Amino acid sequence: MESPYRVAGRMANPGLAQRIAWLVWGICVSLILGATVIGILDGKVLWRIANIISAGVAFGLFGTVGALIVSQRTRNTIGWILCAVGIGTGITDFSGAYLYSIWYGKGAPAAARN
Repeated sequence: MESPYRVAGRMANPGLAQRIAWLVWGICVSLILGATVIGILDGKVLWRIANIISAGVAFGLFGTVGALIVSQRTRNTIGWILCAVGIGTGITDFSGAYLYSIWYGKGAPAAARN
């Protein structure tokens, strides 16, 4: 286990960094799963659903690998970058699926469907 190090002038515990990394991973996976569920419930065609699922798996692996790296080496910058890419992609994926379903989905305003 690594020794404590300084963050903002105070001693930080590596266990805290590991918990933060797994929390980020959980948020990433939850957002990607939410986007997948929204896409499936929106009644899209099969190729679009397959695209959503494959992109979700691919970008979900960024967060997974990042969390695994940070859980072993808390000061590894690459692990934190991968966690950031995972959560950023999760936010983008979820917000894109949500907005698409609002504007072009079943409950879309009439002006957006034309």
